[in-house]
Amino acid sequence: MLELTSNDKTAIENILCILDSDSFVEIGEKVEAGVITGYGSLDGDLVYVFAQDDSTRGGSFGENQANKLVRLYTAAIKSKAPVVGFLNCCGIRIEEGLDALNALAAVYEIQAQASKQILQIMIKCGECIGSMETMSAFSDVVISNSAENSAEVKEKVFNLIKRLPASTSGDIPSIESRDDLNRLCSSIDEKRKSRIHMLRELSDDSFLIEVNQEKGKGIVNCFIALAGRTVGAIAAEPDSVISRDAAIKTSQFISLCSKFQIPLLNIIGGGGFEDPGSANTIVKALVDSEAMTVDLIPDNTCGSCYSVFSSKGQGRGYTFMWNEALVQLMNPLFAADILHPNLSLRELGEKAKEYEKNSCSAEAMAAKGYVDKIIKPEESRKYLIGAFETLANVRR
Repeated sequence: MLELTSNDKTAIENILCILDSDSFVEIGEKVEAGVITGYGSLDGDLVYVFAQDDSTRGGSFGENQANKLVRLYTAAIKSKAPVVGFLNCCGIRIEEGLDALNALAAVYEIQAQASKQILQIMIKCGECIGSMETMSAFSDVVISNSAENSAEVKEKVFNLIKRLPASTSGDIPSIESRDDLNRLCSSIDEKRKSRIHMLRELSDDSFLIEVNQEKGKGIVNCFIALAGRTVGAIAAEPDSVISRDAAIKTSQFISLCSKFQIPLLNIIGGGGFEDPGSANTIVKALVDSEAMTVDLIPDNTCGSCYSVFSSKGQGRGYTFMWNEALVQLMNPLFAADILHPNLSLRELGEKAKEYEKNSCSAEAMAAKGYVDKIIKPEESRKYLIGAFETLANVRR
């Protein structure tokens, strides 16, 4: 989850801080509803925006607010434009009772329709509990409070709007990059223990937006850029045990990339799963995904993580492997002991080396067709760019 803040700004200030100067047009400005709604531009791109106002009737939610939100979403869907919302609401207006609950259902319905068609970004800038938490769950990216300032808020929302398609019928934006397409990543091998640092090394001009970093440690979900094109990246940290929360956030990110046909870079790694359900969650998301995928195996990974994350058997793209990387069913020494019992320790060590070379190495993987090309770490960027270029017009 990206981390942002409103710095206790008013609803209108939150809106104005992300839009181009003098571009905001309010919709329904005379309706007292506890929310400001309207549209404007962000670097020239049309954006629909709303901000809940906690200064109106305690920041509670009622029928008028629902009506304004439904009208806003209806217009955004018709225009195929994204919605950015600032959530700051203490809950349902008690005095409106069932009428407010029924109105909220209409908001959920239009958000559900929007979730299949347009980009939604929600920024939690105040209270966001109960029904408001459900509103945020309909969005593609949720941004929560931190100590960042307004300039950083605008920059991150700006990058999401500029880098992601506005709608499912839109193309993935291409941003001109000054970075060398054939640039060698000379220090990437040293950075592989931190997937964030590794991905920054690969990306154009070190561009990276991480999503949901506070949830499910052990897997990085982010957007990077390769040759000006947006690429989603999922990267299991080396030797990490993947938790249920990590699996859920990753499956949601895979679904987001699938929704907008954003290709996936899959950095295969990890040391196993917390439980079978975690593995199942990721496998299902990958199988259901419409996004083309390129795999990179940069270091040692256990068999279960390879089987879950690998897209080779699903026909979705290409697989590259660093020349020193290994895919292990188990520790080679243990495997040698099972296959060759009663050997001396010296003989067992020799058999372990033989097993590693013949069953775990990049050469063994390539010989069986499980890897398309063995590459040097520093060559990763140019090979990934080339692979994604071939998939640019491919749809599943």
